Amino acid sequence: MAGCAVVLSAQGPRSATVVPSHDELLAEVRGLRADLNRLIRTSVRSQLLTARLQLEEQRILAVSRQLADVQNALSAIRLGLADSDARIRGMEDAAARTIGSAEQRAIQQQVALEKSANEDKRRGEQALIAQEAELLGIVNSDRARWAEFNERLEALEQSLPGSVRNP
Repeated sequence: MAGCAVVLSAQGPRSATVVPSHDELLAEVRGLRADLNRLIRTSVRSQLLTARLQLEEQRILAVSRQLADVQNALSAIRLGLADSDARIRGMEDAAARTIGSAEQRAIQQQVALEKSANEDKRRGEQALIAQEAELLGIVNSDRARWAEFNERLEALEQSLPGSVRNP
């Protein structure tokens, strides 16, 4: 009897191990596939945004270099104009001291040539000022676009499961 009891208890109800049905497995595979597709789309979007961000950084850098070059040229023209204006004042003072002489006429001709050269420099200065304003506008616009791309990347990062933000 005792032996039968041991055998029967061994053959009694076992702990139920649940074997998923075919439909449950199929639903799980479909869910995994949907998650994988979502992950792939997110990955592609993040790669595109990163590439755009890098292109925008390069563009900002190139335009910033152009802006620096224009500002350096503008500074050089302004310095040259200041020197030239000082020379003109000096020549006009010298011409005033030599009234009626041939030297005065020569100085006046020099002053006229110098003033003509200054007018050309001032036109160049105005063109550089306009170019500087245009480049500043481009830099500001590109920086705003860079910030937008960066915000989109951060939002994408936040949408990823398990994403961790560094403070």
